Amino acid sequence: SALLIAGDYTVNIQVCAIAAACPSGVNGAGYTVVKNSGVLLRMRPDAASGSNALVTGAGITGATVTVQATLTIASVDAYSNKYADGPDGPSGPLTWYSNLQGADAYTVTLTSPSPSSTTINGFVNNNRDGTYTVTYTPTKSDPELTSSLVIYLRGVEAKRYDFLIKHGPLSPSLTYLDAASLEGKAGEDISFVIWAIDVEGNDYTTPDVSFTVEMVPYPATADLGAVSATETSYHNPAGGQNRFEVVISGSRVSAAGYYNVYVRDADGNLISETGANINLFAGEVDPASSRIVTASGSSSVQANSTKLTYVKVIAKDITGNILTVKNDCASPTTGDPCPIATMTFAPDAGYAAYTPLLTVKKSEVAGVSFNVSFIPSVPGYYTLFMQFTAGNGVSLNPYGIVATPQAAPTLTLCKMRDSLGTIDCYFDRNTNLPTNCTNVLDAVTIALLGTNPTCNWASNRQFIINTGDKPTIKVRSDSTSADKIILKTNAVRTAGKNSYYSSGFVLLQAPTNILATTAVLNVPNVIGVCDALLLDGVNSLGGGGRALVYNWGVTSDYDTTTIRRTIDEASLITTSNKIGIASEAFTAGGRWTFTLQVVNFLGATDSVTVTVDKETQPVPLVSILGASEVTVKPSDAFTLTASASLPDDTCAAASSAAGNVILYQWTQTSGPSLEFVGSLAQTQNARKFTIETNTLAYGETYMFEVNTWLSTNTGLQTSDSITVNVGYDDLTPASLGANRRIAAGSKATLTVDCDDLMVDAGTEAIQRAWMYEWDCTLATGAPCPSSILLFLYAINQETVDIPAGYLIAIDGVTTSYTLSVRVSREPIVTEAIRQRFASVVISASTSPTITVTTTLTQTVSLSYGKLDSTAETYLRCFTDDTEIENAASQAWTGVTSAAVLHFKWTMLEGELEGGLDANLDPSVGDSTVAELLILPNSLFVGMSYLFSCEALLIDPPFGVDPPWDGAAATGGASGLSNTDLSQVNGPPSGGSATIFPQAGEELITVFTITATGWTDPDGAVRYAFYWSAVADPDFTADLNILVSDLQDSTQWSGRLAVANPMYVFVKVVDDFGANAFAPVVDDNGLIIPIYVTEVSTTTVSQMLAIKRNQEEGNYLYYSSAPSSSSRRLLLGEDDEQSMAMELAPRRGLLQTTITELYTTRQIQFAAELKELVWDPAVGIQDADNSFMFMGVWGRLYGGNLTDKSYQLAIRDNPCIGTAELRVLKDSLINEMFVMDDKIVATDEYLQQFSCNVMTTFATPSEVSRASALKIFEMSYVKKILVSKQTYSQPRTATTKLVSIGVSTVQRNAKASANCFQILVNMMMYYVDAACQEGANFEEQLLDENGMALRNQTVMDVMYNWAVELSVLVLQNRVPRQGPVTVYTWGDLRISGEFSFQSQIKELKAGLKYSVSDEAPEDTALVIYQKANQVNGTACIQSRINGVCPPYDFEGLLPDVIAYTCNVTNNTIPPGGPVKKNEAIYMVAYGFTGVNPLPFEALSDGKASPVYFGVFAFVARNRTLSPVSAAALVEIQPYVLQRETERITPGSKMGLRYYDEFAQTWNNDSIVIYSESATDLNLLDEPYWVYLNELSILIGYSPYLEDAPAPPPPPSPPPSPPLPPSPLPPPSPPKAEDDLTALIIAAAVGTAVVISLLLFFAYRRRRQRKSHTIRPRTRIDPTGPAPTDPLLSPDDDDYEELMDEDPEAGEGDGFGEADGYDEDGADSEGEHEIM
Repeated sequence: SALLIAGDYTVNIQVCAIAAACPSGVNGAGYTVVKNSGVLLRMRPDAASGSNALVTGAGITGATVTVQATLTIASVDAYSNKYADGPDGPSGPLTWYSNLQGADAYTVTLTSPSPSSTTINGFVNNNRDGTYTVTYTPTKSDPELTSSLVIYLRGVEAKRYDFLIKHGPLSPSLTYLDAASLEGKAGEDISFVIWAIDVEGNDYTTPDVSFTVEMVPYPATADLGAVSATETSYHNPAGGQNRFEVVISGSRVSAAGYYNVYVRDADGNLISETGANINLFAGEVDPASSRIVTASGSSSVQANSTKLTYVKVIAKDITGNILTVKNDCASPTTGDPCPIATMTFAPDAGYAAYTPLLTVKKSEVAGVSFNVSFIPSVPGYYTLFMQFTAGNGVSLNPYGIVATPQAAPTLTLCKMRDSLGTIDCYFDRNTNLPTNCTNVLDAVTIALLGTNPTCNWASNRQFIINTGDKPTIKVRSDSTSADKIILKTNAVRTAGKNSYYSSGFVLLQAPTNILATTAVLNVPNVIGVCDALLLDGVNSLGGGGRALVYNWGVTSDYDTTTIRRTIDEASLITTSNKIGIASEAFTAGGRWTFTLQVVNFLGATDSVTVTVDKETQPVPLVSILGASEVTVKPSDAFTLTASASLPDDTCAAASSAAGNVILYQWTQTSGPSLEFVGSLAQTQNARKFTIETNTLAYGETYMFEVNTWLSTNTGLQTSDSITVNVGYDDLTPASLGANRRIAAGSKATLTVDCDDLMVDAGTEAIQRAWMYEWDCTLATGAPCPSSILLFLYAINQETVDIPAGYLIAIDGVTTSYTLSVRVSREPIVTEAIRQRFASVVISASTSPTITVTTTLTQTVSLSYGKLDSTAETYLRCFTDDTEIENAASQAWTGVTSAAVLHFKWTMLEGELEGGLDANLDPSVGDSTVAELLILPNSLFVGMSYLFSCEALLIDPPFGVDPPWDGAAATGGASGLSNTDLSQVNGPPSGGSATIFPQAGEELITVFTITATGWTDPDGAVRYAFYWSAVADPDFTADLNILVSDLQDSTQWSGRLAVANPMYVFVKVVDDFGANAFAPVVDDNGLIIPIYVTEVSTTTVSQMLAIKRNQEEGNYLYYSSAPSSSSRRLLLGEDDEQSMAMELAPRRGLLQTTITELYTTRQIQFAAELKELVWDPAVGIQDADNSFMFMGVWGRLYGGNLTDKSYQLAIRDNPCIGTAELRVLKDSLINEMFVMDDKIVATDEYLQQFSCNVMTTFATPSEVSRASALKIFEMSYVKKILVSKQTYSQPRTATTKLVSIGVSTVQRNAKASANCFQILVNMMMYYVDAACQEGANFEEQLLDENGMALRNQTVMDVMYNWAVELSVLVLQNRVPRQGPVTVYTWGDLRISGEFSFQSQIKELKAGLKYSVSDEAPEDTALVIYQKANQVNGTACIQSRINGVCPPYDFEGLLPDVIAYTCNVTNNTIPPGGPVKKNEAIYMVAYGFTGVNPLPFEALSDGKASPVYFGVFAFVARNRTLSPVSAAALVEIQPYVLQRETERITPGSKMGLRYYDEFAQTWNNDSIVIYSESATDLNLLDEPYWVYLNELSILIGYSPYLEDAPAPPPPPSPPPSPPLPPSPLPPPSPPKAEDDLTALIIAAAVGTAVVISLLLFFAYRRRRQRKSHTIRPRTRIDPTGPAPTDPLLSPDDDDYEELMDEDPEAGEGDGFGEADGYDEDGADSEGEHEIM
């Protein structure tokens, strides 16, 4: 610390040897200098110290850009020793610097301020004397912010100096004129801003420079008088220290236009190296100088709906400059003087108000400021207003434009079609499509069209008139002049409603081909000795909706006087088509020839001749309905009907009774021999002979004959014959699928879809060659490149694979190719027959593409792709999910993982009033969603429609409004597809229906319904007849059918059931399946009620007395005394008479004690009614009248299902019955079985059969097991099983699917699906009743514990029947959303014994949500209900967010369950998980009376009669595959009430499910949300459960479970007496007796439960020992998935089921089929079946 100064030191050392001798210190006594003392010691400075360094020079106080700055650094150590001094001091030459030690490590940086923050390094030079010279050159400057110079020593900051850097010299090339200054207004001062920049790009802030600005006008501007102007700059640091400004006075630049601007520095250098230009706009608008004019120069234009009218706006300032703008005024830049354009409109008289859409754009034409465009759609006066809001806010003078109407459309032609019932009218331009005839045609013309004509538009120019009933309009012919088609005034105008109205008329032209007439005379060839003759020409054809003229004639060698007189009298009315001739007019053994000529209103004629013989004894009266010669196609399935009736045998000449039975035999008498198999064999001995599709060979002629004879006289037969000519079927319409878009150069595969309706047997079909002729054209109409054509010309097959590289983008532009094919197949008849043409447009796109597919379906399915205008039309647009998911990896521009998929539907062909969006169901969506629903009655009949869907996948920001035109889009991938072109088919029209008489007695009076005047432009029509109890029925639900199939005949004659009033309807069906319903009306066209009274016992007895030739009133069916049965309620003779012979069915049920169901007279009447009506009807195989009888007789004697007292009685005593009626029912069912076996079921027959046979089962004991087996075989085996087996086949005449007229309301639902459901309900109840056979038929089959012992094997079959029926209804429907509920009939649910019901839900819009199988939390669950029904506004809602989670299905089974359901895909069907665009079907079912489960499932005593389930299917390739689902289900109050009755103390209601595969009960994973499960009387909250695994194998049922034991009472205090035993939960106060009764009931209930448990355990053991309990066929979930979910019972099991007879005689099984005669009668008696 003593040596801190650097320098030289001398070292002297003295030594004191003896301390005592050295008292005075150094240099004193005793010290001695050591040897070598005086050594020189040099102390160098310590290491340099950065903080002590000496820095000098100008470089630390300031610098200038581009000028080098200098500074010096002298090193100094920490003790202030300067390296530069040296040992000889500051003035000496020496320094402390040492080369060996080296230089100090100095670095220097200069950092400019933000925002540049540029750092440069200084150059450090070592002077080798302890000093360092540093130089640096700045490049960045800032006039206000300092830069930092930092000196570092050994990397550590030593010194910092902050100072301003001055800019460098001015740079003309970097100095610039402000772009914002390059515009202005003429006549105003122009200010220029110049920003001075130095050579390094820094602001030049010193005001030591100046600039000059020169404005030189463009030549065009100079022509307007503009001259150059120059000014010098001044420095204006207020706006920036490098800002220089130049102002040129406006007086020097008053002309608008462009000027060159030149800016120079003081040395004359041009800044920025080039000149700039400025546009001087016109000044403020001067209205006096401005004007508006149309582009055409005329203020009058013609109104139109599509063409724009352009208006020029020439706006000038006060000096005459034209006002212009920089940008389009659609999105003006601030400062642009864009005007606001508005327009008022005053329409001409008779035209609607209209608000035109204005568009203002800048003009590209010199001398014009703006263009305003609008569409003058409506004639009238348009006034344009222009206001300039900028500047002085002036407005131009208004400008008026007159829009005159267009020329009116001209009616050019009206021509009658060949069908004569339709007139086609054509206009020369598109019209406004006014609806209805009255809005187009003049009243004079409408009066000629008949009653209720209909009109529609086939296109914008084609108007179709369908004549009404009894039209009189005429075409030109040899004998008549043509009527006029006159237009209504002020009705028809152009499509834009902007023309004058059409007026005038055209003459109606005759059809190209005059409709031929066909005379049809249905009359028997032979009549019996007592018979009159009915000449029936009603089925003659060719009237074209108008009455034919009938000319009758007769010739004979026998007397014709009476016959001619009768014909002459009838011929006074020329339209008489029936003539009745009395029996007395004919002589036995004689022959007469009758001739009928028919003439239509165009003069076409036809004649037919029939010879009639009069026999000497009764014979069947038979003729084949229709013409004697017909033409069909090979694919036609048709029925020949023998119109047969029993002869009159009451005259004296009759030598024998006719009986009630006619026998039939059909034979083939000519043509290629047919093998009588299938329907030919089945119906060979039937009244109706059915020939299935593709039975007859094309080009051949066949003759068939029917022979008939009476069963009482088989030796004498009558016959009739018919000739059948077989033509040729056409090919089905060909299709190549939808137009599509592909990536240019990629491959494409085309397959033509075209089938031959003509199917031949053997090898002939294979030999008939197909031919495919492929072609290709471009969108321009030019042929495709030769490479494609040569490739296609070589292809003759239905599929063509076009290789990659053929369909290219020609010249790099997206190219559209029209690929076409002509399909034909031998035999080719004509150019129009058996040849089809199809085409498709494939666009080879240069942009990325995605695959798009479209479908169009309807809720009504017509043939040949026709659309029904009354149905919903469902459009769906699909993309490939996998393709969309992988799109982000394709490296397409604008397509990442965030890309959004958009859809856009366009109507390419057809018209919809108001456009597409106006006709859509808004709950589904508009034309920008993937799936649309066009509302019913939106499509125009006769029009063809083609819809296109475009899909666009693109990244945001186009998430809301995608750029479909591509103008604003960057990238993206798109696809396009369209539906097939489909024409809307209209139903038949123009006709009416009448009936005679209008009142009568059921089953007695014969009513005749006649349909007249019906035509259809597509060809022939067929008829069916119905009745209803309501005047405005739901045509899918409330109609009772009268015919067993559609018929060609316009008349139906038969008997009706009681109804007061009744309304009768005719259904008319065209070739494509479209139908019209019309009520019976009077002569004034008013709907009339028909009054049919209940059948009278008096009438029946009188008619039978006459028939048996006995005295009136003395006839009794039973000649013996009334039955002596102890059960019979006997009435005396006086009592019988007091009944007034009127029926009082089931009146005994109203008595307190049920002893009898019927009186003796009532039973007698049942037999009389059968003999009078049933026997003759079934004897001649008249299904219509047979089933009408069955319905009436079933109502009277089968059990009145709507009688509540009957329901209660039958529930308490299920086997109550009557022996005589049991015999009669057996007879009825047996005879019906024989008739049914000979009938090929149609949809109409299925309804007729099911809705009448169901009535026989309401009294189970009165149906023997033999009869039950026959009904089962008729109903299930021959109909339901056949429907199931033929589901996967194309729909043909042999595909006997259940008629799908399914009701969506509960009112009197009479469709066959409903009636079959009631029938299966009845049969379930029949099996469950377990009534005995034989003498004890009114007693149940009981076990030793008194419990009914039903046959579970048969119950399993019934259960399968019920479920299969639901699925069959599902399979035959077009996908749509909405419940289809098959309800029970009337109020059957009141008794709780007949209530099996099912509901089919079909998902319209694909899966909305896939849920897990986890139940929602109770705390987050709120159920919203309306009228106990889950519907579109009701949902399961979270309290947290208040948003309804989506679900796939919701539905209600009345009185059973309400549910919301989601598909879970836990069970994966074949083909993988369910996709969102697949059709999903949900079936819900519920049993609330008879639980169908097997004995093992019901043996624990806890089971409920309620059993329900829900299961889902996915539809794939005509196969339904099960898929799992989960649901929240609300058990309805009706079920809860039933369960309340079963609850006993100590129990509560639970819920469990039965696994039909494992055959076990379980309640796992069932979550119950109700808090009132122990007291079901507390129904203040819904009883909701969550079911996580819905399956076809799993059904749910309430059951009794033990309730939690009540808590023990608190311990009593020691001194008071013990409290009583704890009581049940609190209840309202009761009398002491009631309380006692409650305790007793609780004890008894406990005992009953224990007894039931013991009983079921015993019963189970006994049943296993004595019964063959065969459970339903199960579906193994581990095995392969079925192709059809209806697997039980197996078809092969049916024969086994028919053969088994466990414990015959005890009523618990099917009986053997042996022991019956050929007619099905029980020849051995006591034959058990159920």
